[in-house]
Amino acid sequence: MRYPTCSQRPSGQILAHSKHDVLGISFALVSYDDVLRIVEHWREMRVRQYIVLTPPYSVVLCCHDAELRAATNQAGLVLPDGVGIILAARILNYRNSGRVTGPVLMLKMCDWGRQHQYRHYFYGGAEGVADALAHRLSHMYPGLQVSGTCCPPFTPLDPQEDCAIVERINATEPDIVWVGLGSPKQEKWMSEHRGRIKATVMIGVGAAFDFHSGRKRWAPAPIRNAGLEWAYRFALEPRRMWRRFVESPRFVFGVIRQRVETRGRLWPPPAHPSRAGRDIHHDRRSPDQSVRFQNAFSVDVEEWFHILSSPIAPKREEWSSLESRSGANVNRLLELLHDHDIRATFFWLGWMAERHPALLRRCSEAGHEIASHGYNHVLPREVGPAVFKEDIERAKRVLEDATGRPVRGFRVAGFGINGKTEWAFETIREAGYEYDSSVFPSYHSRRCIHRRQSKPYVIPTGAGPLVEIPISAIDVLGCKLFLFGGGYLRLAPRRLIQWGIKRLRDCGSPLIVYVHPREIDPGQPRLSLPLVRRFKCYVNLDSTMSKLVWLCTNCKFVPMIEMAGELLHDNSAVCKDRSPADCQLPHVESQPQTIGQVATEMNGNSSE
Repeated sequence: MRYPTCSQRPSGQILAHSKHDVLGISFALVSYDDVLRIVEHWREMRVRQYIVLTPPYSVVLCCHDAELRAATNQAGLVLPDGVGIILAARILNYRNSGRVTGPVLMLKMCDWGRQHQYRHYFYGGAEGVADALAHRLSHMYPGLQVSGTCCPPFTPLDPQEDCAIVERINATEPDIVWVGLGSPKQEKWMSEHRGRIKATVMIGVGAAFDFHSGRKRWAPAPIRNAGLEWAYRFALEPRRMWRRFVESPRFVFGVIRQRVETRGRLWPPPAHPSRAGRDIHHDRRSPDQSVRFQNAFSVDVEEWFHILSSPIAPKREEWSSLESRSGANVNRLLELLHDHDIRATFFWLGWMAERHPALLRRCSEAGHEIASHGYNHVLPREVGPAVFKEDIERAKRVLEDATGRPVRGFRVAGFGINGKTEWAFETIREAGYEYDSSVFPSYHSRRCIHRRQSKPYVIPTGAGPLVEIPISAIDVLGCKLFLFGGGYLRLAPRRLIQWGIKRLRDCGSPLIVYVHPREIDPGQPRLSLPLVRRFKCYVNLDSTMSKLVWLCTNCKFVPMIEMAGELLHDNSAVCKDRSPADCQLPHVESQPQTIGQVATEMNGNSSE
C-alpha cells in the first residue's frame, strides 16, 4: 500500500480559515497543507485546541444532540470527513479545498512532524490497538517520536480514573494526542479535556486507529479517490454501517432546506448587473443609494467571570487566580473577521490588556480599532464620578501605552449609564474619549436612557461634543426589540435577525453588533447564578458562532470611529481608506447645552 508523504514543510503561513455553516456546524473547508500550517501556528502560539473530522452522519447527530453540537463547534477546526459534506458545500455555494479524512491526515501529520520533533500520543481503540498503531507508524516513518499509548476501557471512567489518565498523558509531554474513541464519544471527550490535556492539539480520527494498526482493511486508494469509501465500508460491515445510510436522506433534505432558506432558491440565479454588489446594508430602493450610517461589529473583551451586579461573581481580588479563557475565544473572533475582511472595534478592559498584551497587539496590528471598556469593569452608579473618571483614564493610558495608538472610543461595563448617572457623558469626554457606545435604549435597572430611534447622535458637553452610538433597537408596537448582541442574539432565530436587519435598513439606522468572547465558549465554567440570570448568561451559547458567521457573510462592517466621523462630518467619509488609529474626529461647533437638558430631550422623545 502506498502511503502519502510530506517531505517538506508547506510553504507560507495560514493563521485564519473560513468557516462555513452546514446544518449548524461551522466547517473549515481547508486543505491538508492548511491544517499542517494551522497546527504549527498553534504550537508556536502555545494554544491548546482540538480538531474534529465530521461526516454527514455526525452532522445529523448534532441536530439532535446539543452537547455534541457544542463540542463540535467549539473545536479549533471542524474538517469535512465525507464526500457528503463536500457535495453539501457545493450546493450551498461554498468554496472548498476537498475533503480531509482522518486516516490520511494522520499519515501526513506523522510524516511532516518528524522534521519538527512532534511527540505523538495515541489514545483509544480496543486493547492492544494503540500499541500496534504506534509500532506500524514508527516503521513507516522512521524517526517518529511516540510519547505513549493508552487503550481506555469502553465503560465510562469515574473521576479518579479520568484524572489518572490525564496525568499519564501529560507526563509524556505530547504535542499531538490522537483520539480514536469513535463519534460522538471522542468529540465530547476532547471538549471536556481541552485545557486539561497539556498538548498543542487533540485530533479525533476514529477508524484510523483500526485501519493503520491493521485491525481492519482500509479502502484501496482508487476507491477512496472516487469518493466511494463509504460503499466499501458498508460492504464489509453492513450491520454496523446501515444506520448511517438510513440517516442520509435527512442530511440531504436538511442541506436543500438550508440552501432555499439562505439563498431563496436551490440553484443560484444568473448574475444581473443591476444587482451586483447589493448587500444587506444598502437601501432596497436603489443599488446606488446606501443608508447614511454604516454597520459596526464590536467585541467587549472581558472574561467569563466578569458578571455585573451579582454577589456570586468573583471579587476583584480573585480575578488573577481564575482560569483565563478569553485568549482562544478572541483568536476565534479574529479569525472570523479576517476570513470576511472585516475591521471591528474591540472594547478592551484595561485589566485584560495588562494580562494579555500580545493578544491586544494582535488585534491592533490586524487593523481593528482598539477602544476602552474601562479598567476594572465598574458601573458609574456604584463608584461615583471621581472613581469612574480615574478608572477610565487609567484604561486609556494602559491601552495607548500598549498599542502606541490613540484610543478614542469608550463603552461602559454593562451599558450601565442611566438617568441617574447622566454626568458620566461629560466625564467620558473629559477623559479624552471622542465617542461613546454605552446607551442601551430600554428600561432596565441600570439602563434607562432612551431615544426614539437607535441612530448615532451628538451629545454636547462642557468638554466638547461627544458622539453617542447606541445599541440597535427596533420599534415594534411602541416597544423596543433587541436582536443583535448578547443573550438577544443567542435567543433570536436567524430569520428574525434577518427581518430585524431589514427593518433597521428601511428606517436608516445602522446595525450595531456586540458580542463577548465568553458567548462563543459553551465549555466555560458556569457560576451558580439565580435561575433567570443563569438563563440570560448561558442560554444557546453553542448557537452564537454560526450566527456571527452568517452576519459577517451578509453584512459589511466598519470600525465605530468611522461611523462617529461620518456623523460629525455629515456624509463625507473622513476616515475612508485610513486605519482606525489614524482617524481624528473633526471639531464641531455646538450650542451650549447641559447633559441634563440632553437627557430631558431624549426622555421626551421616547415618550412620544
